[in-house]
Amino acid sequence: MGHQANVCMKAVVSILAVVTTFAVNAKTPEEIGALCFGCHNTGVGGAPKIGAKTEWEARAKTGVDAMVKIVIEGKGIMQKRGGTTLTDAEIKTVVEHMVKKAGL
Repeated sequence: MGHQANVCMKAVVSILAVVTTFAVNAKTPEEIGALCFGCHNTGVGGAPKIGAKTEWEARAKTGVDAMVKIVIEGKGIMQKRGGTTLTDAEIKTVVEHMVKKAGL
């Protein structure tokens, strides 16, 4: 893993440490996805940014279930389940929320 990836992973771990307790007691998609938004707000590691329609279009065409599967399995620097303990249903809620925020 290169230096930039190591820096990104350290940032992700820091974000996870700060918001884990918050996400455990979450109710809304924003609360549930607090861990996800750390990367998806800024595009860390190539994560599609929230609200960036062009970054989500191709992904959205694959369908929510396919996107949920990617989150569950992990992709690139995103760990399995986005490095969280979210359930499949919670992951689906967050994915749907992000797609909606992209206007799709």
